[in-house]
Amino acid sequence: MKFDVVTDPFPHVIIEEIYTEEQLELIWKELDFFYSNRDMIFLNPLAGGSAKDPDGNILKNNHTIFLDSVYVNRNTSNILRENRKVLTTDITEAVKEHWELKPFGRCDVDHTVLSYYEDEQNYLPHADKCQITILTHLFKEPKQWTGGELTFPNDSKSFVYEPLNNKAILFNSQREHAVNNLSFNGDAGYGRWCMAQMINYRT
Repeated sequence: MKFDVVTDPFPHVIIEEIYTEEQLELIWKELDFFYSNRDMIFLNPLAGGSAKDPDGNILKNNHTIFLDSVYVNRNTSNILRENRKVLTTDITEAVKEHWELKPFGRCDVDHTVLSYYEDEQNYLPHADKCQITILTHLFKEPKQWTGGELTFPNDSKSFVYEPLNNKAILFNSQREHAVNNLSFNGDAGYGRWCMAQMINYRT
């Protein structure tokens, strides 16, 4: 796993090569199970658990799994076991001088939300109800879709982050972000997963 603290246009961390081939194999076993049973497992895109605008309108159009609600014991989940590695002391040390990212070092509780985006799905601008957000993108290659970029529309430079496989971005959760519309290249395809680690502290 490699990471780099980036300050332009705002402090964030780019994390590359997060999971080994062996770890990815375990993670994909779980993702494939969810996808194969999506009619039973996926929440309706209009179900609860989404950010809303001031008028109460739901801002997302994707499929969601609140992973900590699925498993009583997180050690029984490949994903919840393996994604511990992103919460490293090395990153804590690297970000402590940046006020937007400094809360990462105080965080002692986290939740994992899986979002699956398929054709014509997106997420409108919103902020997360936590301190630090880590978004890891996973998809099958060759990629069967276009779009789906992560954007930070309120930033003066309109920062756009292109999702790459097995790569993550860490940022302060109060920064508004959005996901552009994803479009399949053909009539059918396999979309992309986003593993969101919502990190907070109790006190």
